[in-house]
Amino acid sequence: MIRRMLKYSLIVVIAAVIGYTALTVYGEVTKTEAARMSASMLLAENQAENMSRALGDVGALAAGDTESTDSGTISPVRLVNEATSFIRGFGVATVLAAEDADTEDSAAIPQPQIGEVGEVANIDILLAHWSPRYADAKLSYVKFETAVEMAKASAASYFAVQNELTEQISAPDRQEQERANDQRDRTLYLMWEAQADSTLSKAKAIGMQLDDMNISLEKLKLRTDFAFDATAFQEVPAAILELNDDLSEFQAASEAIRAATDSPFEAK
Repeated sequence: MIRRMLKYSLIVVIAAVIGYTALTVYGEVTKTEAARMSASMLLAENQAENMSRALGDVGALAAGDTESTDSGTISPVRLVNEATSFIRGFGVATVLAAEDADTEDSAAIPQPQIGEVGEVANIDILLAHWSPRYADAKLSYVKFETAVEMAKASAASYFAVQNELTEQISAPDRQEQERANDQRDRTLYLMWEAQADSTLSKAKAIGMQLDDMNISLEKLKLRTDFAFDATAFQEVPAAILELNDDLSEFQAASEAIRAATDSPFEAK
């Protein structure tokens, strides 16, 4: 029963995360960034597989199965400790692995020296420095946010199994001790969750500033590429001025012609 619950909950969690990531990334990164995202999701899938294995081992305890075909009897305490360590380190491990992959990918890309960007006077050169780093920053935020959400989902499954195992203990004193241990783990997790949420909020705020800077650079690019002659249309065309100079003569001639011409309505 527990194994089935874990299996389906894990499938739902991973499917939701992958779908969420795909929608977030779509339209935000280029093909190069999309390829990096694929590598990142592979890392996440590997982490999910490890999570499934850890939760499956814990679930086996609930079913009364404490035997391993690979190494004989498994210690329940070791299983719980390994699962706890895995849950606590899941988000950090995912982010660090993804960032290490990005570092290797970008190692060959020359980076501007300190002070070099501030001295750039050409918008195209400035954008050449900005655009790839902006795309990397956006992608890093998506990966970071995804890792946090996956860590939260895995922790929820972990605590659900732990609670069910604790409730199966028959000895009251032992059960109370395990409840205290579970509560301590939850307290530690909530501290981690609060810190992770705070860090994610800071990253989001920085991301908004980066978005504003990107818009400003796009506006500046549009401004520099826009062709407009501010000195044009400052003077009246010569043909108009020349005819205006002779206007009085045309007016005098027209009046003379008018005076010499009878009205078509006069009786002849």
